[in-house]
Amino acid sequence: MYLDGRNIKLSTNPTENLLELEGEYYQIDFLHETNKYVHGGNGIIFKLSDEQKGIDYVIKFLRFSVEYANNDWKLKKRLKRFDREVEALYVAKTNSLLGIVQIETHGDFIISGETFPYYIMEKCDFTLNQYLQDEGDDLNVIQKTMLCHKILEGVQQLHEYKIYHRDIKHDNIYFLDGEPLIGDLGLVDFQDTDYIINENGELIGPTGWFSPEALNKYLVEKTPNKNKFDCTIDEKSEVFQLGKLFWYIFQGNLPIGQIQVEDFLPNNEIIYEILYNMLVYSKNKRSDTEKVSYQIGSFLSSN
Repeated sequence: MYLDGRNIKLSTNPTENLLELEGEYYQIDFLHETNKYVHGGNGIIFKLSDEQKGIDYVIKFLRFSVEYANNDWKLKKRLKRFDREVEALYVAKTNSLLGIVQIETHGDFIISGETFPYYIMEKCDFTLNQYLQDEGDDLNVIQKTMLCHKILEGVQQLHEYKIYHRDIKHDNIYFLDGEPLIGDLGLVDFQDTDYIINENGELIGPTGWFSPEALNKYLVEKTPNKNKFDCTIDEKSEVFQLGKLFWYIFQGNLPIGQIQVEDFLPNNEIIYEILYNMLVYSKNKRSDTEKVSYQIGSFLSSN
């Protein structure tokens, strides 16, 4: 591996794309057969193979070296977020949380003389987006509701340890052996921590999947905010994002604007009411995860 400018690249010589762990070597390669680089705001992702055992993993590198990030306050913040993502994944693993992508190990990798933090996780089969494109038309309302419930349970487990995902969308839910797993914890926040990242006025979350509080934070947090708009991203914000995700699971688009029951294609008023109350603007009137779980559970037990 080498640096092309500031970008991590794979060498054409496979022997230069090796990671050594405890005396064994693992092959780093493109994640997909298209030979395209897969990256997000903070990381770049590759397939990591134990060729002797025939096991594939995923390795995620911070896109910026530690040396480079420490000279830029914005990149230094991304470095802290990467560290926090690793910490959250270890909380999930240590406490055997179900429904969360499992981390294997983490460390630092030297590329062209610079230090790149990484972590290794289990390799999933596909994303929720891919799953619904292939299987969505064959799933009935009950099956889709069960899928929503499993995703909700994963988010609730994170909340039990005061971890907010804040980046809930279709591309951050993965499938392994037919079960949904929550991944990509790059924007997680810990409710109880001394590990503070200044996010005042930042746009936190995925475009199109924002909660009202996330947009308030971006638009008014750095202003006098005379109207006292809520800028705090918390559990109820996660419920709003989940409401969008569940709507997407049921019909493949997002609920934008003043939704009505006629907009809900499955034509199920009980599920519509559950989603509607997840998508209420006011936190005071919006459902919490416990209420949503109870309502979905009641629906499933009666069908």
